[in-house]
Amino acid sequence: MFRKLIFSFLFGTLLFVNPIYADSNSSKKPQFMWTRTFEVKPGVSPVAAMKALMGILKYVNQNIPSPDVTMMAPLQGNPAKFRVFYIADSVDERMMVRGKLFSSKGFQPHLQTLGKHFHKFKDAWWMIPPQGISWNYSR
Repeated sequence: MFRKLIFSFLFGTLLFVNPIYADSNSSKKPQFMWTRTFEVKPGVSPVAAMKALMGILKYVNQNIPSPDVTMMAPLQGNPAKFRVFYIADSVDERMMVRGKLFSSKGFQPHLQTLGKHFHKFKDAWWMIPPQGISWNYSR
């Protein structure tokens, strides 16, 4: 009985204190980060692959509503891996936008370019809890 009472107290405390603590740090909602890691095909120059990927990102950022996709290049480790990411307020909205992107005729040549330069892709979604920090990208 005593254990149940302690557990109930701790659980209730977590439920009610957590939102108060989060609100005191930031009134923002959680954001979501999508990342995709690209691995360069053997025999393909990492520099050529990076330029191709930059061209694709330029197309996406100019033609798709506010994705602000950004590329990261390694400073150490495997020079034949690149990662792109964007941060969004909604996973569902971004998934719908990505579906439209991949089905658009203007993006099809870029998909072929990806196939020429890269052979492995790994996606991940991350949640960014409210931290009093806002991500913004200014052009």
